[in-house]
Amino acid sequence: MIPEFTPAVETLSRSVNVSPQTKVIYAIANYNVPGRVFSDQITSTMTMAELEALTVSDTGFRDTDIMMVGRAEVGVSSSYVVAEVPMERLAARVDIYMFKNQDLLNDVIEVTAIEYHNQVLNTSCRYQNEEMIQPAIRRNVQGVIVAEPILNPMPADLSGIVPANAHTSFYTYQNLVPADKTDDAVTPYLRITAKLNGTPYTYKGYITDNGQMNHKYSVMRNTVYTVMAMLEHPDNKLTLKTIAYPWTISRSEIGSEVTPADYLFTANGGDNLASYSSYASYKFRLTAPAGAVWIATLTNGLNFTFGTEGSATGTTAVSKGIARPEEYEIRVKATKPWNGSVQSTYLYITVNGEKLKINPLQSDGTRQFPGDNDTDILIKQAGY
Repeated sequence: MIPEFTPAVETLSRSVNVSPQTKVIYAIANYNVPGRVFSDQITSTMTMAELEALTVSDTGFRDTDIMMVGRAEVGVSSSYVVAEVPMERLAARVDIYMFKNQDLLNDVIEVTAIEYHNQVLNTSCRYQNEEMIQPAIRRNVQGVIVAEPILNPMPADLSGIVPANAHTSFYTYQNLVPADKTDDAVTPYLRITAKLNGTPYTYKGYITDNGQMNHKYSVMRNTVYTVMAMLEHPDNKLTLKTIAYPWTISRSEIGSEVTPADYLFTANGGDNLASYSSYASYKFRLTAPAGAVWIATLTNGLNFTFGTEGSATGTTAVSKGIARPEEYEIRVKATKPWNGSVQSTYLYITVNGEKLKINPLQSDGTRQFPGDNDTDILIKQAGY
């Protein structure tokens, strides 16, 4: 039992005497918190069945005492055995970053409130649990806006998307929602109020995972959700771009240098690469560093945008993601019908604010894609 296990602590060692056989080790951290209530009294004599059935409820969350659990099976076959018990946070953190559309460059937008709807206040304490607690305790909560409320346009370089620059953050226990439907009584979403040139507007957006079909509307434990929210007008539209990544610090490779062997960028054979068709489609894979976030950017955001539907039925295209073994699909489309004049944009991909060399010179002196440098790919609209 670990009454207090603050974010600054990465490891903790304990020694115990046990009999020589396979043991199941449980770790419970940050349980001695005012307002934190368990379904059973936590003691060192709890049975495995009692530990597996344990649930917890909170009246609120603080970043210094997030509830954590761990579990490991260890074979004890000698007089000295070292066992490592991985732990996970039972809560998720949702960081909100606010921007305005480029079309609103000369308009003043002030965010006045950011609300998180269906924050969950109770959960199972079972390690790596993916079952929704019943009944779940939900509430709506308004965040404290700590960043500048007057919005800037979405920057081309998103290296400043770090927790310290979030407009507000929310914590919640996991909320598992069926992917085939949304119900505002249970589904997590944002409700944002803002003034556009002094006139108030209300926006709503679901927190989706932008790429995965599993847990599409869910918020999972031990996960950080980076939500980039962009306000648009006159359609009164809120666009949410969400990146989910594991909430781990120890042994993380985030910040490490990306090598050419870590990524692969190719054309998707289904589309015309010159983008005379309605889409230019690409496949991209970033396998390392662990936890690194990649971001695709277009230099001409007025005439081009990223598509969200993949080239295959039922698949999703994205413009942002996290390092993983599986590849992503990136699709670029024109925003307006062709008017007879050629429109163009450049596509590039950054990791930690640095552009990747996705279009380098090859051995014969040519490049795989249109463009005049190693990092940017030229895309043209010559018909629509």
